[in-house]
Amino acid sequence: MTTSPLVAVSYPAIVGAILLAKRKELGLSQAEMAHALGLNASTWSRVENGDSALTIEQLVSAASALNVRPSSILEAAELKLEELKARGIATGANRAALTAIAALGAIPLTGSALVGALGPIGTLVGVASAYFNAKHKAGDE
Repeated sequence: MTTSPLVAVSYPAIVGAILLAKRKELGLSQAEMAHALGLNASTWSRVENGDSALTIEQLVSAASALNVRPSSILEAAELKLEELKARGIATGANRAALTAIAALGAIPLTGSALVGALGPIGTLVGVASAYFNAKHKAGDE
């Protein structure tokens, strides 16, 4: 009997993949995103790969550069997190070194590989934003 290898992904990696997909959808370079946040390109690359997390202020700046609400990025991450769990992919809230994940016998998903596994994201961020707007408006009435 063969078993499938364990695949693991962290919440920061999911957020990073969403930011990566949205950045590419808008045709922005890593350098342009890094500049918008006051970071260097290598730091932004680590954010997109889930190796570094954003501060709240940086999340707001990233959302602004991507023309979305910060909450829509997090909502999209939550939706994708649930989807990955349903597909049997192990998820965790904390960043983990790729070597630590591999040492457990798991296959880490990050960056472009994670974007591929997540499927359409840019649209999802827009849907999450529209959902938030509709829910917020309904609460005002």
